[in-house]
Amino acid sequence: MTSKRRWLNPLLATVAAVSVVASATLFFGAVDDSLVPGEASPIVTEFVRAVDADNPDGTTLARTTLNPEFGNPEGPASTLVLYDADSEYGEVQAIAAGNLASRFGRVSLEPMADYVAGEMTAYTGAIYIGQGDGAFIPQAFIDDVVITDTKVLWAGAGIEKLGWSPGFVESFGWDPVATAAATREDITFIDYNGKSFEKPQQGSTVRVPVLSNPAKVTVLGTARCGDLRNPMQCSRADSGVMPWAIRSHNLTYVGDIPVAATEERSNSIAFADLYYDLLAPDTQPTQKAAVRLEDVGPMAEPAHLRKVADLLYERGIPFQIAVIPFYVSERTENRADDRFVGLSLLDKPDVVDAIKYMQKRGGQIVQHGTTHQYGSLQNPYVSSRAGEDFEFVRSQCSATAQPPYEFEECKEESWVAVTGPVGTDTVDEHEERVRRGRDVLIEAGLGEPIAFEVPHYGSTPNAYLGIGRVFDTRYESVTYYNGLVSGKEPSMSKASVQIFPYSVYDIYGTKVLPENLGNVSPKKINNHPPRMPDDIIDNAELNLAVRESTASFFFHPYLDPAYLEDIVDGITKLGYEFVPATEL
Repeated sequence: MTSKRRWLNPLLATVAAVSVVASATLFFGAVDDSLVPGEASPIVTEFVRAVDADNPDGTTLARTTLNPEFGNPEGPASTLVLYDADSEYGEVQAIAAGNLASRFGRVSLEPMADYVAGEMTAYTGAIYIGQGDGAFIPQAFIDDVVITDTKVLWAGAGIEKLGWSPGFVESFGWDPVATAAATREDITFIDYNGKSFEKPQQGSTVRVPVLSNPAKVTVLGTARCGDLRNPMQCSRADSGVMPWAIRSHNLTYVGDIPVAATEERSNSIAFADLYYDLLAPDTQPTQKAAVRLEDVGPMAEPAHLRKVADLLYERGIPFQIAVIPFYVSERTENRADDRFVGLSLLDKPDVVDAIKYMQKRGGQIVQHGTTHQYGSLQNPYVSSRAGEDFEFVRSQCSATAQPPYEFEECKEESWVAVTGPVGTDTVDEHEERVRRGRDVLIEAGLGEPIAFEVPHYGSTPNAYLGIGRVFDTRYESVTYYNGLVSGKEPSMSKASVQIFPYSVYDIYGTKVLPENLGNVSPKKINNHPPRMPDDIIDNAELNLAVRESTASFFFHPYLDPAYLEDIVDGITKLGYEFVPATEL
């Protein structure tokens, strides 16, 4: 039973590494000796032998072209998201920006080169993700920013072209031409709405606006160098304040591209709050929290499940249960032909009874994969065990964090690299697998799950589309790829996992409930430090910078319940109200 950390964002780090967090004692142990090789052999045949028969170990993702128009069908706003189509990362970053806008209504993604005069006036707001200073920006767009009342959010490069417009500096109060770049190593924190956010070092360079008439400019956020204990004056600043985000008239400018690296505690959280003034300025502040109990499968301990359910019920806290329908695992000591074992929830009535008890205590079922592993693949761990491995994408352990990978048998200090698809990677294949798991949950008497959660938040586009045929809601962070709109060949090295500060309606056509705080991990795993309750509570406090604040985390029931108690009490003290995840 494992959990997940986020991918190291490969957009600038050129790495598709996924880190996996769990109790170290569960990673490298043996399968329960009470299981017998060949037990429940139809399950082994279905989920091991059948998929092994057609299981290419490739690195090429299928081309998938999605509709560039998507979003909340009931939202009143509309957003035009423009991007540099020739940029290596322009498309995937535009998708990330559009996903955030999807909360508020309809979103249209479009290459900047295709923009025509007056186009933005048909939308509530427009967003431009500027990749490079040399990118082509039509004069029509520059003119419309200046002469129309449409609100524009501009992030990153190309802003100097606005400064060449006659009268811009005098009217807007700042000079885009004079804007200077500060290195990503210089700027380490972004201060916004009373909170200090980390500036990921693998993120984009920060462009520092030069204010010619500060009275005409509202500084929304500032950049800071050094660290929290030893702040330093940034070298490009005339004073201790360096503007990061500013607003003048209809234009909001952000000096970097926060969606290039979405992480807990990062300035991507501050960026997400800017969308409210752009698209929904009358939004009333809320503070909602949610908790998900993770990796509840056939091998779960019923006593653990009942204990955490009672803890949450006594505090009046609704919760979600991430249930794995099937358990499949390899016996590490006897690798004969019949070395795999398989069980479903139907084989474990005591576990099913415990889950039903949890439901009576306020729990809602989330389907967490179907087997949480794939075939006999070490994906990446030796035991091919449900609850530990990836299911919808190929992963391998590596001695190196970046390509060229040095693949190795998994060790506690290994990096986990996501390298390609599993199986034939067809939409139909993934749909069938997901339906199989859902049907078992229903047959066990647990009802229809409220949502689906991808194991380790790692999936190919076709897998997301297959899931979307079965579920209209997912509960997770999500992997996105270049090429989803343009039809260009996607690449694992140009994928990004996006953490959401609120619920969205993403480009895969599914509503996504956020998990944005992470989980308790008492030990260092896969080169990531331990994460304790105070860390999760601190993350929740930073999320208060967003108008509709969301604090969503997950917890493994086999851990000490005191950890869970500390987290829910700490989040509650911050002013959050725990609600069912469907209300986020």
